[in-house]
Parts: sequence; structure tokens; C-alpha cells
Amino acid sequence: MDIFTIGAKNYIPQVKVLTKSFLEHVPNGKVHFLLIDKLDRKIEGEFRIYEVDILRNKIPQFESFLFKYKIVELATAVKPFFFEYLFESGLEKVFFFDPDIMFFNDVSFLEDILEKYSVVLTPHITKPIKYDGKLPDERIILKTGIFNLGFIGIKNNEIGRNLIQWWKERTFDFCINDIDKGFFVDQKWIDFVPIFYNQVFILKDPGFNVSYWNLQEREITKEGDYFFVNGKPLYFFHFSGYDPERPHEISKYQNRYKMSQIGKARILYDIYRKELEKNLYSEFKKEKWYYGFFENGEKIEDFMRKEYWLLGKFKDKFLNPFKTGKGTFYEYLCKKYKLNKKRLIFKNYFSNTFLVKIKFLIKLVKNQGLYSLLQYFYDTFYLNPYLRPIVRFLKEPIKKILRFFKIEKPKKSTISLNKLSVNVFGFLNSEKGTGESSRSIIRALNSLNLPYKVFNINEKWSKNKEKIKIMESKNINPKINIFCFNADISDKMSLVFKEYFSGDYYKIGYWVWELEDFPQTWEERFKLFDEIWVPSNFVAAAISLKSPKPVIKIPHNLEIKYPQKKFNRQEFGIPKDAFVFGFIFDFYSYLERKNPLDLINVFKDTFNKRENVYLIIKTSGSDFNPKGLALIKELSQDHNIIIVDSIWSKEEVFAFYKDIQVYVSLHRAEGFGFTLAEAMSFGLPVIATGYSGNLEFMNDLNSFLVRYELIKIQEDVGPYKKGNFWAQPDLEHAKFLLRYVYENYQEAKKKGTLAKVYILNNFSPRKIGERILTRLESIINFQ
Repeated sequence: MDIFTIGAKNYIPQVKVLTKSFLEHVPNGKVHFLLIDKLDRKIEGEFRIYEVDILRNKIPQFESFLFKYKIVELATAVKPFFFEYLFESGLEKVFFFDPDIMFFNDVSFLEDILEKYSVVLTPHITKPIKYDGKLPDERIILKTGIFNLGFIGIKNNEIGRNLIQWWKERTFDFCINDIDKGFFVDQKWIDFVPIFYNQVFILKDPGFNVSYWNLQEREITKEGDYFFVNGKPLYFFHFSGYDPERPHEISKYQNRYKMSQIGKARILYDIYRKELEKNLYSEFKKEKWYYGFFENGEKIEDFMRKEYWLLGKFKDKFLNPFKTGKGTFYEYLCKKYKLNKKRLIFKNYFSNTFLVKIKFLIKLVKNQGLYSLLQYFYDTFYLNPYLRPIVRFLKEPIKKILRFFKIEKPKKSTISLNKLSVNVFGFLNSEKGTGESSRSIIRALNSLNLPYKVFNINEKWSKNKEKIKIMESKNINPKINIFCFNADISDKMSLVFKEYFSGDYYKIGYWVWELEDFPQTWEERFKLFDEIWVPSNFVAAAISLKSPKPVIKIPHNLEIKYPQKKFNRQEFGIPKDAFVFGFIFDFYSYLERKNPLDLINVFKDTFNKRENVYLIIKTSGSDFNPKGLALIKELSQDHNIIIVDSIWSKEEVFAFYKDIQVYVSLHRAEGFGFTLAEAMSFGLPVIATGYSGNLEFMNDLNSFLVRYELIKIQEDVGPYKKGNFWAQPDLEHAKFLLRYVYENYQEAKKKGTLAKVYILNNFSPRKIGERILTRLESIINFQ
């Protein structure tokens, strides 16, 4: 007996329970699972799994079809297409079951029904429901359909094939959930089937498709290990709308019964809940739907799909609406809804949760007064080019109100409006992250020819060999200072540059931090600055919790110059034709945080030495931790793992990216993740822990994100103190992803291409330079 079900990754536990219970009662049966998602790891189960892409040749305008439907709509819209696929593979009788079904008896005799009939259906109800104001009632059934499409069986004959052809034409364009307009996905259409086609069997046996909608007519009893319905065997129960995390509710779609009112049926729910928990329901429930996002990682909201529908025949202009960039449906949306949808306006500026923002605003008023609160909102809205005209219009009326209520402006430095210019302080030649942060600011200023002066410091623990083009302006006297020093040394730098930390300057600290909790011991350092810039939402969320000053996200940028020189594999004993994974880290960034030990162990467990696969780990700063270097070298012995401890020029690093196949990082926390972004800009597939600042540019569409759990730091690690939390990557998932990318490299490279486009479009010096310019204009305009 062949059955199939359909679902996304978040429904895999239900599919496993369905499969297990079916095969327990029909040992010779086969379960086919159509995944309307992308498979990013190995899924264990006794079912055969098919990705929805196998239907590409059957469904016209495939990407358009996937985009226009929400997840439940899509899961039902593909149903007739997959029936046809299975028929063409040679199957004669096929039955569909919803994934949230569990079997309690042998159902193989359903095949006997299809000997005589071509179609078998089950009705929602077989007896009238007394109208008592509770739901569902007969009116709901009229709206959603006489038959429940959690189950249907079809025979591969002329009638069955004709039905599927008709059904496909209906679900291609009209598989929507709009009950008020007479549509309820694929289900409502099936009301026509007994009229349009002969040989349709309506199965009224009370033991089939038992669920919340017919419990009023079906009494569940138990004798020994067997369940019965109205004295007849229970064959399968449909747990539609049930959430095991809300065990007191039998379904979110009804209010007729509480769990305490359904008698022995409650035992069925207990059994089902335990089975789901065994199959990691809570974990899979969090899985993101691949087709729920644009290729740039932006979430697709329901109104966007509706907008796509409303285009009618003009939507053919956007045959792949998942794409972003010029001339895409995404660009069309952004232009049309620039003032109408909050998410498209504020996403980049309100980076924290609502609660975090409220705490921040309360502290801002407490420490700096109401005027500073108004300035904060002015600054935030001014950043958006579409809101800027409104802000400018309201500026004078707001000032009059402030004067009327005698709300005074705090004393601050005055900045000349005549010429916008800045002083930049930082480690411009350091090869470390702090140096790259400084150079990022310079690149952005250069891209727009913004005037600036540079105050460069040679970092004593760096080689200071990095170079950047300095376009310093003459005859300027900037009054805005950008200090590219992290919070940990800001107090010391305030003594070195005492004059520039005075009240005559507007002072900006450009900080990076890697944990969710910002150290309390550094909170005094906020007083040195007028505002803080950070490179990612992750850092913004951490610092905003403690900061009495505005926290503004200014991401790092990358300027990629493809290297003239080549990376010499032979120099490190790597065969020319080897498949190479790469990772770069600095011991000054702490071995425990960068976590190469787990990476080495994962690689050793994934690939044996006989395979032509290598891992090369490039390190620097080993003088800071010589024992750490010795440890990773010892761990790497007798395997295809190369440890290179050296300081490379940027061109050498870029040559490395250009030569390897995959970049991988099992970090525990990042403030941004420069090497990850750089590797992506070269089009590399990147595998990395799905946590912290790297999510500023990494998502499931352009990267391979490793699952993780947050763990307590057990001992102090430099500034990362005991009791705080960071990520522990799931090593089994990491092993799967390394093997998956190696064995499916051409597919993985597609993600690398998306990554490259995303980085170059969103993190170029000019893109970030425009953001800096807007922020600086906002600072000056409010003075």
C-alpha cells in the first residue's frame, strides 16, 4: 500500500509519527513524503523524501507558484501534482494522509475499495450538529467543505487521471484560504467530485478520520490495547490543530470541547503528544520555511503574497518573485509600500525587541531629559529618506512646543553647519578586527569623498603592516570625532586623546561586543561619548540594554580586490585537486570563542584521511597563546588538517579565499564576523554557527547555518566572564553540513552566489558611506 503526505521541515516530527504508526499496522506499506522546503541536513525516517523541486517540470512558472501561496496553501496546492507524479512512476493506487494523522489499525483494505471505485473520500460529519453557538457547526462545514482532504484515495485509471487534471487546474490558481470568498485551499473544490465523476466511494465508517469536527457523533472507547469508535475499530485519528505545547486544548480550530470533556479520546492525545516529543517536536517547530523569505533573507509577509496575486497577468513580469535587486518584485514592493508598512520602514533602525527599546528610552529620559528623547526619535526617523521630508516639516512646530513648555536643550557642543567633516581615531594598520573596523570607516568616507582627518595608532600587539588609501583633507577643523576603539580601552584612549574627548566635540564610539550581556564594569565609559555606533543588530541589542546614549547601527563594509597572486597549495602539502575547507582566526580573539577545537574534531569525524579532503586553519597571534597553538597542532596530527601560523597580507588572505572550496566557522559568538563576510563576497559556500553578529548578513538562503544551544561560560575567558552565555554549535549538525556541502557542491555553490550578491549589494563602502552621511547630517541638523 502506497501513501504520501506533504509538509515543511517544521512538520517532520508529525511525518515520523504518521510513518511509524502506519508501518506498524501495514508492514509492507510505503510512505512518500513531499517536502515543500529545502533539505539542509539528513533526515532519518522510514519514508522516502522528495523535495518539491521534483515538480518543477509539472508546474508552470514554478517560482511564481511557490511564492503566491502561504505555507498551508502551498502544501495543499501541490497535492494533485504529486498524485500525478506518483502515478507516472507506476503506482496504481495512491492514498494521501495529512501529516498530523496517527494510525491505530490496519488500513490496507482501503486498496480493496479502489478495486471497485476510482476515488474514496471521508465526510467531515455524518449526522446533523445541534446549533448551540459552539464551533465548528454545520455552517463552518459548509464554508470549508463537505469532505475532509486530510485523506483521499485515487486510482490510476481514466477517471482518476481526469480528476487529477481538473484538480490541478483549480489548485494552480485558486488554492487560497479565503473562506469569505468561498475558497478553502484544495478542500472546497472536492465537493464537486461526486457530481463530476462516477465511481466515488464515500467512506462513512466512524473509525476513519476521527477528529475534533466529528467527536460529537463518535464515542471513543478502549478495550485492552485497542481503541474503538461507536463500537467499531478506530483506524486513524486526525490531530488537526493540536499543539502538544498546549496539551489542555484539543485543537485551535474549535471551542466545542475541552480536553477534560472528551473521555477516552484524551488517551489518544496523550499518546500522540509523547510520540511527537520523542521526535523533537519543540526543536523542529522552530524551523524556518525556506520559501518564506526573499533571497536576501527578508521575510515574505502575507500582504506581499496578496500584492503579487493582485498583479494578475502583470505578475508574469516577475517570474521569480523571490529575487531581489533592480527590476524585481521586491523592488516594486519597496517603492509602493515605502510609507505604508512599518517593517519596510523601520526594520534597520529599530534593531532590538520592544521591551529592550522601552528600557532604553526610559533610561534616556532619566539621564538626559525629555529633549534627548525627542532628539532620539528625530535621529531615528531622519535616517529614513522617505520620512525625512516629514521630519523636516515637523521640526519647527516641535521647537515651538518645546519653547512653550520650557523644555530646554541639554548643553552640547556646537558643530559648524558650513562644512561636514570628521576626525577618525583608530588602529588603521593593525591586521586585527579593531584595525579592520577603523579601515571600514575610512573606506566608507573615501567612497563619498567626505572630508576627514586621521589619528592613527600603531597597536603594540600587531605587526601593523596593513595599508589603506588615506584621502585626508587639509584646512578643515572637524568637530565630530569617530573613535574606533572598543569599550574595553576607551578610558585609556580618552587620556591619550584628552583634547578630543572634551566638550567641544561630538564624540562617537564605534564599538563591537560579542555577548548578549554588556559588562557592567564598562558602563561608566558611556559618559565619554555622545552616542555609540555598532556594526550589527546583535551588538546593538546588547549595548542598548545598558546605554543611556543613542546606539546606532552602522555595519562594517568590505572592499574586495581580487588578488593578483595565487595561493600555493603545494607549499602546505595540499594536493592540487583536493577539496579544501578553510578557517581563519586570531589567538588575540580568544581560542575559546573562535572554537577551532570543535571544528577540528568535526572535520576528523566527517572525513577519513583517505578522502581527498583537507581543512586548513590559518592562525595568527600565537605569541598570545602558544599552548593553544600547540594544542590545535597536536589535535590535527595524522589527518588532512594543516595549521598555518602566520600573518598574511590582505592580498594573501584574499588569495586563500579564492582557492578554497568552503569556509567554515564553529564560533561561539561574533560581533560581526569579518572573515565570514569576506568569504561570502568571494562566492564561497559558508558554514557557520547560526548565532550572533554574523546573522547581520547570513541567513538560510545564502549560508549553511549550524544549529546551536546557549551555554554558560564556565571560566573567565578574557573579557568574557563566567556565568555569561554564548553558543555551543550542534556538532552532529555541523558534521552533516560539511558532508552535505562536499557531496552536493554544485548545489552549495548556488548559495555562495547568493551570498556574494548579497554582500556586494549591501555592505559596499558606498552603501555604508551613505548611511554614515545620513547619520552625520542628522547630528548636525539637530544642533
